Amino acid sequence: MARIAHPSFRLFSRPLEPFDPKPTSDRATRIARGRNIPKGINMMRWTHEANFGLPRQPFLLWRHRNKFNYQKVITNRRQVDGQLTVNNPGGYVYHGLISVDLSSGQTLSVTPLGPQGIPIPGATKLLTLSGTYFFNHPFTSAYSFTGRGVVREIRVYYQTALINSPNWELMQRVGLPLDPGSIDPSAYDTSPQGMVAAPMAPRQFHEALLGLAGYLQEPLPPSTDPGVSATDWLPPPAADFLFDLEQFQGGILPHIRKCLEQCDDASPDPQQRQPAYLSQMVVDGLRQEGYPGNIDPGTALIPVVSTTLLAALMDHYVGIALGYGTYDYSGVNQERLDYFYMVTNTFTIKPNFPGLPEQFTIKQEYAALAEHVDRPATPLQVRSQRLHQNRPLTRDGNSTEAVEISCRAPAFPVSYGLFQASGGQMKVLNTNRGLGNSSYQPAILNVPTAENAVEQRIAYVLPNAPIPLAGSENRSYYLAARDIFGRWSGYGKTNYLAEGLSTQPPGMISVKLEHDPALPNGNSSQVATRLLLDVSWDWTERSPEAIEIAGGFYPADRETALPNFTDRLALTAANGNDPVVRITFSGSGVPQVSGSNQSVVELAPSGSSPDPNIRRYRVTVDNVVASFPGPLDNPAPPPANNLSRIAYVARARAQDAVRAGTAVWSGWTAPVSDRMDDPRPPVKLNLPATINWTSLPDATKVARGTLSWPAVTRAVGYVVWEASETAIRTTLGLPQDPNDSLVERATELRDALNDPNNDRDSLRAFVRLNRDPLRTTSVQVNLPGASEVLFLYRVSAMTSANVESERSNVVFFAVPQQKVPGPPVLRVRPQQKGVPGMEVVVLDGAGPEPAGFKLYRVRKRIASNVVQMKGLPVYPETAPEWQSYQLTNLDGSTSPGKKLLDPVASPSWEPYYYQAVAVGPEDRPEGLWQSISTGSPTVEAYFPPMNPPALQLSRQRSLKRWDCHTATLETDAPFQTVQGKFAQLELLAPATSPNAPPKMRTIFSAKLSELPVMDRRFSGRHPAPFDPADDIEVGVFPERDSIFLRVHEDYEQLAVRLTDPLGRSTSLLIDFS
Repeated sequence: MARIAHPSFRLFSRPLEPFDPKPTSDRATRIARGRNIPKGINMMRWTHEANFGLPRQPFLLWRHRNKFNYQKVITNRRQVDGQLTVNNPGGYVYHGLISVDLSSGQTLSVTPLGPQGIPIPGATKLLTLSGTYFFNHPFTSAYSFTGRGVVREIRVYYQTALINSPNWELMQRVGLPLDPGSIDPSAYDTSPQGMVAAPMAPRQFHEALLGLAGYLQEPLPPSTDPGVSATDWLPPPAADFLFDLEQFQGGILPHIRKCLEQCDDASPDPQQRQPAYLSQMVVDGLRQEGYPGNIDPGTALIPVVSTTLLAALMDHYVGIALGYGTYDYSGVNQERLDYFYMVTNTFTIKPNFPGLPEQFTIKQEYAALAEHVDRPATPLQVRSQRLHQNRPLTRDGNSTEAVEISCRAPAFPVSYGLFQASGGQMKVLNTNRGLGNSSYQPAILNVPTAENAVEQRIAYVLPNAPIPLAGSENRSYYLAARDIFGRWSGYGKTNYLAEGLSTQPPGMISVKLEHDPALPNGNSSQVATRLLLDVSWDWTERSPEAIEIAGGFYPADRETALPNFTDRLALTAANGNDPVVRITFSGSGVPQVSGSNQSVVELAPSGSSPDPNIRRYRVTVDNVVASFPGPLDNPAPPPANNLSRIAYVARARAQDAVRAGTAVWSGWTAPVSDRMDDPRPPVKLNLPATINWTSLPDATKVARGTLSWPAVTRAVGYVVWEASETAIRTTLGLPQDPNDSLVERATELRDALNDPNNDRDSLRAFVRLNRDPLRTTSVQVNLPGASEVLFLYRVSAMTSANVESERSNVVFFAVPQQKVPGPPVLRVRPQQKGVPGMEVVVLDGAGPEPAGFKLYRVRKRIASNVVQMKGLPVYPETAPEWQSYQLTNLDGSTSPGKKLLDPVASPSWEPYYYQAVAVGPEDRPEGLWQSISTGSPTVEAYFPPMNPPALQLSRQRSLKRWDCHTATLETDAPFQTVQGKFAQLELLAPATSPNAPPKMRTIFSAKLSELPVMDRRFSGRHPAPFDPADDIEVGVFPERDSIFLRVHEDYEQLAVRLTDPLGRSTSLLIDFS
């Protein structure tokens, strides 16, 4: 079966550089060691992906002379002016020769493109001179040209043809260092390895190969910092290194052996094949650093294939030891391409073709052609930062911190050496291999998992970097990359400032002001107070040397930042220079203070499971004086300087024991504060002991009143207390006379409560009316509207310290009463003798005797009998027109009342509407409120004109066109019915009989109220067409006080007679001739 190549199976080859081109090269070092490194030594390293598994036989290293029959991709000259891509039509190319012609100033950039046209990393060459250039890169699919110039010719040798060429010469067999008998022969081929011409036992070969690698190891580059010299990084002893891989805890060879022996590469179950194999490794269990006791071991599951390939790729000594690298001596310069190299091995694979059975596998030989790898680049953008501080192993011990060293990720995987400048020389920070010399494990930098990173970075964490006890320390860290051949890059440097361990601060938990229970008498503003200062200390890592507490008074309501008292612990409001409180500790941790009137105790731990290292201490300062300026009865000052409240602020700082004797203290803690309201009770309220009457009950049958009181100095709220008359009398055992008035009963209760014993006992009858203190000096009280008993109220004042004054004396509230008379009887008639007017008589109705009457009068009839719809009374109950009146009934009894004469300005047939109400008696001091009865029935009354109705002809016409006569009459007769009576209109005409004596006959008669109302637009000047069938047509204009007549032209004369509701008549003769 033909060999095939795979992009993940790669061979890297590079000739060993005998001399370093730098002026300060390692040549002098090597000459000093007496070493003579010949030319033509080629370094080989290879790798493959984990899905292949580990091979079951050694790798084969082949060599091929540079003699090929090239194929031309282009034969004609191709001009490049910008960009040109030339594809390889025969498949992937490994070796290519490109000939170009470049004029002066022209350049061409040539980039080999891999699969999918992706540029091959590190393969680009910039051509500035005409000539032929070679490119050796597996899986080259095309060449991309950028710039200006001429591509004269491209000759290639295709990859598939090369790996299957018969001209390859087998040079070496390189595999695992497993001698016969160390592994099941079916699991791995343990035949000799090394040069085909001189094979050796596998372990012997690898020991020799590791020795050669150590001999050829490139030393560390010289330091670029003046005064800092490079250190040694020695190769590991070959025999000891192989022993560690086989026998030492963590050695990989036992796990490789188990993987090969227990896995079935042809199994249809993926879990039975090598890539999924996990080997169990016993590791040290988790422990606290510095823990002296026994540690239970732990177990780790190791993915053997991935771990092996990663170790072989990142540590070139491991790669050589596990059969993933070797050296070849060609005796020629590889750069002239005298030889090509290839490595092959056979793997068992499952082809990814549809329709194949699950158990179908094949063995396939894979080949990898050598490709170039540049020397590793100097790490870029090297940075350092603190991640966290570690806790010290013992109390008062030195602390360490975790420092992260990071740089930009390289284009090709490399490992790193980490160094720190110390004492003028670089100190290696990598883990020592533990083989008795300065041999170290290369560091593999982790890729952070941060999302959306601007740049890909890799990092290594120094877990236990020391921290200076005080001050700071400048450090320089260096990174040097090391590739798979063991070649070093230059140093990337970062400067790091290690900050000294800060002094541990205490915990300032609280400050509390407590006043002496014995409050001062009178108006003294000084209140004896004590300070309770609670602090804490965490003994886990540090012991305290001393703790200082400072503080002072400040205005409680000032809207500014808390004052910063750090030089005193004020004992009075003047904030004098009283010394701070200083707590010191004995060797056993017992606290003590030396100030007068000061004491300190350690508080017992609280909570279900307290931390024994967190200890709390309370300092008590007794000689503190709180001041509340101003007499008790003075008005309160403005809020910007509230004199009824004080506040205290405190801070703390500490010095830990490791800094004893120095002036290094921690910073002051954040402030804690406490406020204390004036504990002195406010003055007692003094309220008037009169009865306060509520308003009359509303529609909800609730009577409402307002209880108010004067403001009290330093009071922030008020409490109202309520008790009923019944509750007070029951509590005090006072009887009640049902004949006593409310005023008499209130007087009796007031006199009883003047007795101090009764006043004290009565407090049990009062209940608190408001849950929260009132902020105002008044409150609405709600009493049952039907209540006939007294309600008593007291008020107490509350300060901001929740101190309550004595309750005030009682104030009475009661619901006022009313005596509502019945609706009165109203009679109205016109008086035409003497002064013209309406005689109004109002008689008492049923119920209580009224104190007077109110008379209402309107001209427009209102459907409702509700008196409130008639506006204000025309005659209130106090009007002087009212006169006493007494009506004698037919049975001889009398009905009292009042009467008056309501003058009429001008007689009219328009009616007057009268209604009266009775007004109840009023005695406000006794709680009797005026009442109003319901209204009497509305009475309609008239004051007619004194004379018969007026009748006047205002217009008459003869209309020949319509064969009719018209006339318009004006009158003051009513057009409406007046108390069942009406005005009558009659039209009379002369008798038409020739022999009859002269007399008038009635031709039309009708009530004015029944005549049709004419349209306003109708007039005698422009009448509507006259129907000859109608001899007479009559209509009215009430708003004009007019009557309209229209008669046939045969009527030459017409008499009009108008009679008013009182039977008085007026006549008028109209002549149409």
